[in-house]
Amino acid sequence: MSARPAGRRIGERFTVRAPQDVRERSQEAVDVGGGDPAHRRQPPVVRGQPLQKLFFRSVGMISVDRTSGAGTMTGLELSLKLLAEGDGVGIHIEGTRSPDGRLYKGTTGTAWLALRSGAPVVPCGLVGTERVHPKGAKRLYAASFDARFGPAMTFAEHLGRESDRRVRRAVTTSITAEISALSGQEYVDMYAETMLTSGG
Repeated sequence: MSARPAGRRIGERFTVRAPQDVRERSQEAVDVGGGDPAHRRQPPVVRGQPLQKLFFRSVGMISVDRTSGAGTMTGLELSLKLLAEGDGVGIHIEGTRSPDGRLYKGTTGTAWLALRSGAPVVPCGLVGTERVHPKGAKRLYAASFDARFGPAMTFAEHLGRESDRRVRRAVTTSITAEISALSGQEYVDMYAETMLTSGG
């Protein structure tokens, strides 16, 4: 996750009033985080190799430990605080990179934030990021890719129902469907992490 995503759309300008929650996803490994570095917040803990940690901190990433409920909530509560302060938060809804370029089932953290805060969700499909970080590559390459933003989504009818698992799943499914329409990706009703663990 990253604070203050860039407020520009390819070919046109758009404005999103705070609080906002910008949903982003990539076809390979690159998540976009924009904004003024002077306003990015430093997460308390960033996991990964030393160079990864340095990069993640430089772009204001918030580490989310998905191995425990408490770890997940720490990241979500920090994101909620940023939204309340008027920042935007970008979230990789699949939780990890796609193993094959398809769009996998979304985790429900984005829905939790939207239902708890009332923030609109701006879906974003990233197309062509495999040119920046091809599968199996050890480094990033200088290449262009498209960021396609959809209309802001609001869920006022479900506001305050973040504890309802079925509501969170329904909201997540609707967000993922918008991302699929933007990116043109095939949807897979399975978590990407499950596919990676199974060796698929």
